[in-house]
Formats: sequence, C-alpha cells, structure tokens
Amino acid sequence: MKLYKFRSLENLEFTLDILLNQRLYCASYASLNDPLEGLFYTTFRSNKENRNLRRYKNVEQLPNLDSNHKVCSLSKNLSDIRMWSHYGAGHTGVAIEIDFSSKQKDLTKVEYNIGLRKYGDGALKEFEAMDILSHKTKHWKHEQEYRVIQANDYYSIDGFVTAVYFGLRTSDRHKDIIKKSMQRDVTFHDTRLDRKNIKVRAKNA
Repeated sequence: MKLYKFRSLENLEFTLDILLNQRLYCASYASLNDPLEGLFYTTFRSNKENRNLRRYKNVEQLPNLDSNHKVCSLSKNLSDIRMWSHYGAGHTGVAIEIDFSSKQKDLTKVEYNIGLRKYGDGALKEFEAMDILSHKTKHWKHEQEYRVIQANDYYSIDGFVTAVYFGLRTSDRHKDIIKKSMQRDVTFHDTRLDRKNIKVRAKNA
C-alpha cells in the first residue's frame, strides 16, 4: 500500500529531512490541526437536572495511559484538490510517496464518525490512546488518513520512498533542488488538473 505525505516547501529543510534522512517526524497529538484531536466524551446522570449530561475528556485522562503518543499523518488520497491546497501549500509543495507494503502493521487507519466518540466511564480502562487517536469526525473523511502512532519523535522509512509528486505551482527552483538532492531510486512526477473530474493527476496519467 502506497501512502502520501504532503509537504509545503516554505521550510524546505523539513521536506529534505524526510527525503535525505528517510524518516517521518511524529508530532504531539495536541499540536495537530484538528481542535477535536484526542477528545471523546462520557455521559453521567444528573439527578439535579434529571437528565444525562456529557463530560468531555482527552486521551491524557485515560487511566491506562503510560506513554506519550505522537502522530504522523499520511493520506491514501493523492488526487484531492483540498489535500494539495491545505497540506501542499496551495499546490506549491510536494507529495512524497511511501510504500508501506511491508510495514502495514505499523499503520493505524483512521475511522470517521458523525461526532465525537462516546465511551462509558466504566469501560474507559479497556481503551487505549491508540483507539481514541484513530477516530475523527466525518469532516476529515476526504483525507483518507492513515497514522503512525508511537512514542518516538521519528519513524524510519529508509528505502521506502518511491516517488515525489510536484504540485501544480511548485517552482522550477524547488524541483531542481529536490531532484539534485536525491541519490536513491526515486521517480519524479509533475501534476496536472483534471478539470472534468476535479482531481489532481500525475501529468503522464
């Protein structure tokens, strides 16, 4: 299975770190762009109001949390215009293709729900941070996200980068720097806009 890491080139050194050092940076879940990241809720009965009320919590409040959980987000969706706009700096960045065929056990597929997940207080001890961090609201469904969730800052992808896709507006200067920096068997692809289907495609596809 091939997944994609979208990157802006405004801070080119971060993208080159992925390509040259063959590693992905894993960030604290609290620093991710979804303000609902890591949140869930339980319910309790309020005798005073005679109804069930919600109590919102985050993964830090799980009773069995025994390590920091850091996240690297990847996408199965190379063609969505929004992905290139949001994570590829308005189509001026790149999408790095990584072949996870032999590393799928390290991936967590994100499931999308209508709202935040509900857990009963008595069942919290049965769940782990991995379970909470693998669910998001349906607003993010287009991302088709997979995650590497671990305690370490970096995840090795040594030998698994297979291609780099340049955005519709990636500058020739940035293309040249990236191509000359790579010494591995990696292919490079320009992209084009498929106006009929409203998708981003590889230029030769």
